[in-house]
Parts: sequence; C-alpha cells; structure tokens
Amino acid sequence: MALGTIYLIALCIAAVFILLSIRVLYFIALFLLVTFLICFFLSMVSDGDLTLMLYELIGNKGDNMMGRVVWITGASSGIGEELAYQLARKGAKVVLSARRVNELERVRGNCVRFPEVREENILVLPMDATKYETHGQVAETIVDRYGKIDILINNSGRSQRALVQDCKIEVDKAIMDLNLMGPISLFKVALPYMLENNYGQIINISSATGIMPAPLSSAYCASKHGMHGFFNSVRSELSYRNIAVTMVCPGPVVSNIVENALREDFTRPAAKPYDGTADRSYKVLMSTERCAALTVVAIANKLNEVWVARQPILLFYYMAQYMPGFTKWMTPLIGRGRVKQYNQSQAQ
Repeated sequence: MALGTIYLIALCIAAVFILLSIRVLYFIALFLLVTFLICFFLSMVSDGDLTLMLYELIGNKGDNMMGRVVWITGASSGIGEELAYQLARKGAKVVLSARRVNELERVRGNCVRFPEVREENILVLPMDATKYETHGQVAETIVDRYGKIDILINNSGRSQRALVQDCKIEVDKAIMDLNLMGPISLFKVALPYMLENNYGQIINISSATGIMPAPLSSAYCASKHGMHGFFNSVRSELSYRNIAVTMVCPGPVVSNIVENALREDFTRPAAKPYDGTADRSYKVLMSTERCAALTVVAIANKLNEVWVARQPILLFYYMAQYMPGFTKWMTPLIGRGRVKQYNQSQAQ
C-alpha cells in the first residue's frame, strides 16, 4: 500500500474521531446547560439552598431527635424559641438558656402544652452567654439531670446597626464577646461530655453576614465570619470523633433582631427603619416557624452548612459563593445606598 494511501486513511480516521468528539462535547455542553437551568429555576423558587431542599424532600425530618438532649441558647425568643417548640415535639429533651428568666418560663410553659411533650423533658437554666465562668456549671447541671449533652445550639447573639467610623470599640467588643466568644466557650464546656459519649452536634446559628459583607454591621459580620472560621476548623479536627458541626445561615427572619441591635454606643435608642433591600421589608422576611423547620432538617441530617432565606436574598448567597469577584464589586455600590438611607432615616 502506498504511503500516501496510508496517510489518507489515517486522516479519515482522525476526522471521524474529531467529529465524534465534537458531538460528544456538544451533548456534554447541552447537558451542563440544562442542568444549570434546572438548578437555577429550583433555586429561584426555593427558600433554602438546593442541598437543604433535597434533604427536606427525601431526608430525615427530625424523627431521630427522640431522646436527644438539646441545649439551646438564646431560647427566650425568635429562632431559639421556635426551635424549642419543634424539637420538643420531636421527642427531644430540651434545655432552655437565656438571660430573661420570665421569658424562658413562658417558652417552657408553651412547650409542655403540646400533648406529646413531657414536662420533665423541658429544663430551664438561665445563663448569660458572656459570663464564660458560669458555663461549666450549667453544663454540669444538664449532665446531672439527663446524663449527657447530645446537641448544642448556639443561638445567642445580637446584631448591629452603626456606622463604622462612629462605633465605639466597646460596642465592637461586646458584639464579639456575645456572638463569637460566647459560642466558643459553650462549645468548650459541652465538648468533653460529647467526646465521652462519642457523639455530638454543634449547631451554630450564623447569618447571611457569615458568608458575605453587610454595611452598618462591621463587628457583627466579623463575629459571624469568625464563627465560620473557628467551627469549620472544629469540624475538620473532630469529625473522626463523631462530632458534627452545622452552620445555619438565615437571611431576614421575623424577629426583633434589628430592634435589639446595638448602635454606635450603648446609649443610642434602636435604629429607625430605613428602606433599601431592607432586611426588615416584609417582602423578604421568612417566618420564624419556617426557619426553625429547615434548621431541624439540617440538624437531623447533619448538614455542614445551610442557607435559609427567601428570594431575592437567597440569590446573593449563590453570588457570594460562586461569583466572589462580582460580589466584591457589587457590595460597595449597595453599601453606598444603604448608608445614605440610614443617615437620612436616623436624622428625621
């Protein structure tokens, strides 16, 4: 066979392979495009990240909470209060901690009104999350009563609405002490009991600001970013000891978080409402019940990190995760408008 004929045959074979490869690449590209469009559509009609939505559909709904000892801080209102109700109804032994004793007793009274909740399974232990020296005694009391601590839910926290140039360092420190050092202290007193039992879950109620910046909340953002840094490291270090860590990142939820937010100093009254993609706009507020229900799904399935928010806020989570450069370009533009609206509203 002539050398030219061999070259011609080889060229034809190569052409066939190239055409087949192009067709395969075409179908791969089409498949990826369709998958992206489906995921985008599902994310736009969801109020949680796609993994969380999948587990809500086919995962455990909290039936494995029966008999678990769950310690909830910040249990006197908001997300902590609603978690107490839902976990108690799932059969968990719930320990309620916060500073306001009367509110804790109210929550306990509401819990025991559910016919499936036994009175001895709800324990009130008042506590200040910033008084670290008292945390060990509270943990000992829980173990004396129930024999173990299975799940710690770090829900205590306080938000911030203050211009960074005017905010006193004492306010910044108070936010860090409560939102970051408080959960770390509580984790450290609960951990020995979890290791002894070879089981434990640490649930941290973080925020959208744990994964993206927000104007007027510099110290609050820092505390939530710090929470992610610390507890993600804990997960990597202790997963082999059967210690799970879940970061829950709620967006705007119906609560008094803004009304209770710290200002530039401790003497300032609560911030007046201001517009914008205002996190207090009822168009984007999620109900406390829905937020707690999704959190229970995350706990029951030991998910690492979950996003809980209504649209269009949830879209910003995806942008921060998958388009960080664009997010860094966009947030100063949003921040400029928010600061202007804040200044105008507070001056009225």
